[in-house]
Amino acid sequence: MIRLAAWDSLFNVLLFLFWLCAWSRDAREGVFNPYLGPVMRWARAIIAWLRPIAPGLGDRGVAALALALLTVFRALLIVSNAETSVGFGLLMGRATGLAFLSAIVLSLLSFGVFLFKIWSIAIVYVHAGPWASASNAEETLEAFFRPLALAPVNWRPLALAAYGMVLALSLESVGFLPPQLAPALSEPAAVAALRQFILALAAWTDALGILQSTLILLILGSWIGMFAGSPPLQLASREWMDFFMGPLRRYPLQIGPVDLTPLVMLVGLGFAQRILMYFLLRSYLLLL
Repeated sequence: MIRLAAWDSLFNVLLFLFWLCAWSRDAREGVFNPYLGPVMRWARAIIAWLRPIAPGLGDRGVAALALALLTVFRALLIVSNAETSVGFGLLMGRATGLAFLSAIVLSLLSFGVFLFKIWSIAIVYVHAGPWASASNAEETLEAFFRPLALAPVNWRPLALAAYGMVLALSLESVGFLPPQLAPALSEPAAVAALRQFILALAAWTDALGILQSTLILLILGSWIGMFAGSPPLQLASREWMDFFMGPLRRYPLQIGPVDLTPLVMLVGLGFAQRILMYFLLRSYLLLL
């Protein structure tokens, strides 16, 4: 049996490159951004390689076609008795050997969950409008946050919550809800909506783990850049660390030359994540 779960992240990263091209504003976007620029160049290089397949389509059309073909290809792997899994907050499940249409849905949902995790982090940090100037880090996250970044700032949390509720309902419908969390056969619509909202909040809270992992990588990158004599790596790691730490950067906690502020944030994020997940799970169980 092929364990597609181990490759799902790579599939979703490749899909995300085409997604960026599909929502790109113009061909020169990010050209002066040291983070967004290389990502867009890689994505457009793949688009240029694929353009002969569909010569009548523009870059966005080719990107949309590539998204569709990759989604179908992953569905075919699932149909051919591959195993895949999707985790979304309190929801977690595995599937093997689904029918083709169900595999298409699962392939789409896997990428949908991937987008939700990226957007869950971006919504905390992206405050500039889609045409406003911002730092390199914020400009990069703003591109990753599309199309939600095109909405007014005050509407973005509502849009993300609605999207998360749709994902939770969809994953429930394909059997990705653990039996101990299964709702009653008949429940009021208001209770069902509140339950989906809690599942979306739990998925957003779970995405804090991505921020923790990113901070660990940035801390390691900063140390490696310092000891290996690589100023670009050190500067990039510090810029992203300062960006993610936000207001905490104004109150650094230092012991000699060692800055402990990132470690404090890591501990705080882990504590907050555990507390929030506990209360969300308790709240969910009360609705069953």
